[in-house]
Amino acid sequence: MSEKNENNKKFEKEEFESVPKEEVREVKVVHPYQKITRRGGFNFSNLFLGMLIIFMGIIFLGRTTGWFYINIDLWKLWPILIILFGLSILSRGGWVSSIITVIVILLIIALVWILVFMNLNLGWKGVVHEIGDISIERKHGVNSALISIKTGAGKLTVDGGGEKLVSGTFESDYLKLNIDQKVRDGLQEVTILNRPSFVGFGSHINDLRLSINPDIPIELELDTGAIDMDLDLNEINLKSLDINTGASSLNLIIGDKVNNCNIEIDSGASLINITLPQTVGVRLTINSALTSKNLNNFKKIDSDTYESNNYHDVDKIVNIDIDIGVSSLTIDWY
Repeated sequence: MSEKNENNKKFEKEEFESVPKEEVREVKVVHPYQKITRRGGFNFSNLFLGMLIIFMGIIFLGRTTGWFYINIDLWKLWPILIILFGLSILSRGGWVSSIITVIVILLIIALVWILVFMNLNLGWKGVVHEIGDISIERKHGVNSALISIKTGAGKLTVDGGGEKLVSGTFESDYLKLNIDQKVRDGLQEVTILNRPSFVGFGSHINDLRLSINPDIPIELELDTGAIDMDLDLNEINLKSLDINTGASSLNLIIGDKVNNCNIEIDSGASLINITLPQTVGVRLTINSALTSKNLNNFKKIDSDTYESNNYHDVDKIVNIDIDIGVSSLTIDWY
């Protein structure tokens, strides 16, 4: 009996050892909608998205630092994000989808080129040199004015004086002057716009000097590239001032004619000097990451807000809201 059991165990051992061991392989389950990119493959949508982000970053950097002037609101290009989302879905298909993706990408590049670079001026000294006088009459029945100035890098000088609504001179070797105006409900709206005349590289000239009528209330809007601004508004009956600029220097003088005036300044890295009469009170709000502040006769209300010492003792109030980058800010009195 024992001999029989030993034979059975010997047979089972030989049979077990004769069976080869099978390798256990990992089975990877791929979801039907999971995007598969072959090793060494080419993802067109990711490539274009990366190129677009770099491109937009360079454009914003150039506009902020004043390397060039762009006459377009770049935020209007946001529908491209929807197109990119569509491309990411389309590129999951076969070779036909890949061809369509490439064609769409090329069309988008051409569209961005037309929308941005055809409205872009990098200045080319000597290409065009325009010198002209500006003379805008005050229309009959007008009791206030909205003056909007849009220009590129250079120099802007504004003061008060003269019988005309706006008068002055313009000189540039890369911009052309356009003036639009209309009257509605006693308000004369004037837009002074400098359009790029040529796309090129090099230094440039842009000198705009304006005098504004001191007899009627004025709303003033400035949209510029990197520019030196000298705004002597001492004689102007200023209702509001809105400045949107790149890396600039600003010398601003406010006069006694203001009454409940609002001033907004949105700027890149800048040097800002503001001078006000002692007959007005000022509430100042500053939004800045790093700014050197020299605020004379002000007291701090909270982390961002300051009030002049005479704020509660005078009738004329000026509210100043400043949003700037790394800058130097000085406010003084006369």
